[in-house]
Parts: sequence; structure tokens; C-alpha cells
Amino acid sequence: MLDRSEGRNYKNWERIAAEEDKAFRNYLTLIDLSTDNGRKLIQIFPEYFSETEQIGPIPISVVCPGGLKEDPTPVTSGFFPKDFPLIGYNNQGKCIRGIDGRELSEDLLTEINMGVMKQGQKLDINGKSLVLVESNNKGEVWFALSEMVILD
Repeated sequence: MLDRSEGRNYKNWERIAAEEDKAFRNYLTLIDLSTDNGRKLIQIFPEYFSETEQIGPIPISVVCPGGLKEDPTPVTSGFFPKDFPLIGYNNQGKCIRGIDGRELSEDLLTEINMGVMKQGQKLDINGKSLVLVESNNKGEVWFALSEMVILD
């Protein structure tokens, strides 16, 4: 029998993001491809996997499991691939990770931490179009470049 999974060790984020069945899309997103079930899934649905690593775009429903129609709750950034370009700021607005390096204004940081801004909301910071993907209980806020997230 031909092993259709050979070399398909990465998720095809573009195809996964286009999947209309939300439960199946979330399953594809969360499954560990190194497990027996992960390898079986690659064989059954090879179109959702790739021979090369892709870093996005990733459906926002992965980070906001309730979806944007419900009131999103803070979650960790652990669902993102390790090299996904996130921009993080601490509770003083100082950049703690990412491509930006500049500080957030106090007003913007207050809006985010007070819950005025919600996960999935787009905004421009220092000339970049970003999406808020997390605001956690440590006062940290995390953004992704808009083109790297699909608002599903």
C-alpha cells in the first residue's frame, strides 16, 4: 500500500483555514502529527498537510475557541507554530517579543486590558496592521500581523 503521508509532516494552514466544518478544522489544527492518530489523519486527508512548514494564515478560531461571535476569553499563544511572528507587550506596554520593538501607548494598553478591545479586533500600531490575539491575566497583550490570521 502506498504511504500517502510520507513527507507530509506539516499542516497546510491555507487549506485548514478554508475548511467549512469548524469542528473538523479545530481538530486538524490541534492534532499532534507525531501521534498514531496524527499519522492516520495525514494518510486519510493528505490535502490538509504539507511537505514544507507554513506559518499561516491561521484561523482566529484556533486562538479564540469560542469564535468572534461570542465574548472571547483570554487564551495562551500555545496553538501557534513556534516560529509564528507574534508581537508581545508586557503590562507596562514594553515590547517583550516580536518584530515591532516599540512601546504601546498607555491609552491603547488600558483599552486592551480593560476589555474594550476584543480578540480578533484589527488595529494599526506603528504603521503595521495587527490583530489582537491574546490579552492575558498577566497584563500581557499579543498581536499577529493581519495577513497571518484569518478572521473566521
